[in-house]
Amino acid sequence: FSGVLEGYGNTIIIEHKDNYATVYANNQANLVTKGKTVAKGQKIAEVGGSPSSKPQTYLHFQIRCDNKPRNPRFYLPKA
Repeated sequence: FSGVLEGYGNTIIIEHKDNYATVYANNQANLVTKGKTVAKGQKIAEVGGSPSSKPQTYLHFQIRCDNKPRNPRFYLPKA
């Protein structure tokens, strides 16, 4: 998905294997379109808030499994 969601503004949802998805919202601009494959490390959006949402300076990020939010700390590499 690449488009506008109410309350989230410009949003990208990337489908992954095993019913996982990642959500990137509050984007100033989406740089990918629906149905396109993205590569690891590819720039998919510009952060900064979208015209349809309140100005934001942060990215809203979610990891979802079976469409339920999961704690990203359990999935992301430790810094």
